[in-house]
Order: sequence, then C-alpha cells, then structure tokens
Amino acid sequence: MRVDVKRVLKNYGILFAFVLVCGTLAWLSPVFLRWNNILNVIRQSSIYGIMAVGMTFVILTGGIDLSVGSILAVAGALAAGMLKVGAALPWVVLVALAVGATIGLANGLIITVGRITPFVATLGMMSIGRSLTLIYCQGYPISGFNPSFATSAAATFSASPSPSWSSS
Repeated sequence: MRVDVKRVLKNYGILFAFVLVCGTLAWLSPVFLRWNNILNVIRQSSIYGIMAVGMTFVILTGGIDLSVGSILAVAGALAAGMLKVGAALPWVVLVALAVGATIGLANGLIITVGRITPFVATLGMMSIGRSLTLIYCQGYPISGFNPSFATSAAATFSASPSPSWSSS
C-alpha cells in the first residue's frame, strides 16, 4: 500500500503543524505542558474561537470581514470603561452587544445597499473601529476594575476556564 503524501498533508497538514509547534515548545520550555499553562492558553484563545465561529459563516457565504477584531476592541473598551465607573454587568453586556450589532449592521448595509465589496467595506470599518478605540482609551489601557470582576473573569467551571465554555 502506497501512501499519497500530498493527500495526507492536505487532510492532516494543520494537525501535523500543531503537533510540531507543541512539541517544539514543550522541548524548549519545561513549563509548556503544565496544566496551568494549558488553561492559560485555552483562556486566551477562547475569544478567538468565538470569533472564528462567526467568521466561518461569513466565509461560507462568500464574504469576508476584516473588521471583527476592531469591533471587538470598540465593544471591549466601552465595556471596560463602563465597568470601571461601576456600571452593572447586565448593562455592560447589553451595551457591548448593541455596539457590536450596530457596527455589524452598518457593515451589512454598506455592503448590500451601498454595493461596496465586503473586503473594502470591512477594511474601512476596521480602521474606523481602531480609531474609535484609540480615541476612547486616549492611547492608554483601561485598568482599575473592582476586584470582584477579576474574580468572576478568572472563574472556572468543571476545572476549565469559564471563557472556554462559551466558545465550545
């Protein structure tokens, strides 16, 4: 039986690359495969997983959206600013979702009604989103949250970080 290398790489190339990267990092750092580090990697990548699910639908329908990260930054900065001044968490979540939905609606209208190519429209919205975030934050990170927020943000459920459950 002959193995078709091209077919195997086409079907499993990403898995091979992932195993190679993990193996290299485990060899270079003795703490890479420790449970705390694995949980930290899951926690940090969970947001990207959530965005990837939405982007999958966009790409499957033949579109592209370059502004997703910038929209997340705008909504996140507003949410952080609201939390810092003591706003209730349900209002913070509602405002962040409304901001994301409004910008997404604007993208959709620009593309469909304005007949602008999705690449161009979302590239422009990416720049607008980055600019709005920079203006809102005045170039500085937002910090000084209530300690209870930090506790809830770092919560675990069934021994894994809570953000990872929302992306699965």
